[in-house]
Amino acid sequence: MRRAEFYLILWCVLLATVSLLPGCQPSGGVLPPRYRQGDRVAHRDSVALVYALRYYARHRWAVSVRTDMYELTTEQVDCRIDRLFYSPDRERLVLWVSLKQPNARTREIYNREHPEWNRICPTGGDTVVDMVPLIGLRSATMLWQLYPFEGTYVQCAQSADQARPNLEAYFFNKMKEMDIRVNKRFLDSSYGGADVTAQYNAQLRKMGLEPEPDNPFAHKRYGYNLQDPGFWTKSLIWQKGVLIPGLYLFQTQPGAIPGEDDAPLVPPPIPYPNSIRDLFQ
Repeated sequence: MRRAEFYLILWCVLLATVSLLPGCQPSGGVLPPRYRQGDRVAHRDSVALVYALRYYARHRWAVSVRTDMYELTTEQVDCRIDRLFYSPDRERLVLWVSLKQPNARTREIYNREHPEWNRICPTGGDTVVDMVPLIGLRSATMLWQLYPFEGTYVQCAQSADQARPNLEAYFFNKMKEMDIRVNKRFLDSSYGGADVTAQYNAQLRKMGLEPEPDNPFAHKRYGYNLQDPGFWTKSLIWQKGVLIPGLYLFQTQPGAIPGEDDAPLVPPPIPYPNSIRDLFQ
């Protein structure tokens, strides 16, 4: 990745991950009732998703529990489905997961002058809550696989109720205006929102940096909030091959280049027991 673009992307990522001020009114009008509480989770999906989340937590995927850094075990983390939103065919979903955990101390002492800072959340209470969004895929031949969505997350909240408005603000108000780095060669104009590469280049110049003339990447907005009618069909999230042929954006490393070994994001295969598999027969 070119150095100038790296710093600009880092700046934008920092903006995307800070706490957002919760908005009571989504852009475009009143929020449809189903989005206030999320969709009702089908029993078989609930069983499979809880199993998948616990498995991923142990293997540090998507809902990573850093037992290597903190005096913590996966059994101490209460991992719950907070909100779930199905696609019309119910083979895709957006999932908000809350992780309630002890505000554990670090295994290594990083600050001897202020030992109280050597915790997951230095200014947090005895218990803290993170909330992360995931994207799920399922098919007739594959049970749920979950992928991290890198657009936003919440750390060190006091409760799920405190964390949730931040994700609501992002998915219901901010998402359509957020953009991501994509490959110009693979863009499909029927997906996503505006191409904002020119704005990025202008920002680079304000920083005293000159954009590379042969840069193969562009910056394009997602184009839709979660509750918008076109989200499940036209959001940039659902264009396959926009970075790597055959893969969605959330299945690839950010800024991936075709041919790179580490470009695809491959979740660890989940050994679903037959008792769960039978629910989907």
